[in-house]
Amino acid sequence: FFFFSSRRRHTRFLPVSWARRCVQETGAQWLVEHASDENLNDPLPELQEGGEQSQGGTISGMVNQEMVAQLLSLGYSKAASEKALFLTQNKSVELALNWIEQNKDEPDFEEELMIVGQEDNKPKLSEEEAKQKARELQALLRKKREERDKLEALEKEKERLR
Repeated sequence: FFFFSSRRRHTRFLPVSWARRCVQETGAQWLVEHASDENLNDPLPELQEGGEQSQGGTISGMVNQEMVAQLLSLGYSKAASEKALFLTQNKSVELALNWIEQNKDEPDFEEELMIVGQEDNKPKLSEEEAKQKARELQALLRKKREERDKLEALEKEKERLR
């Protein structure tokens, strides 16, 4: 999963922060390599005309709604409350309040956090194809285990002869 706000990536979430470093380190190199691409300035396909994301879901189902209600009763918006709870892993309202205090001045503070990149693009297998694939994987695993067992037996024999 990649977590984005509606306009820009929220990089305060630890697993996503590596992406910021990767972009900073490789962005210029990529741009030089792709400068001659005809579609370099075309809009991204996943963005609609107004700049809003066309796919992805909200984080509402991934946060404790009772805690969201507590934060709402304190006067915070639903988007900020859900984002705070999500990014503090639903641990407590107190941690969410701390996150809100630390991040309330961020430009994307009130933007809803979206989850994108969940789509499974793998082709669906029929029941017979799935069974065949399972048999192939089982055979491969048996073969690997036999090879490993042979190596272990050889090592044991070497150890015994020493």
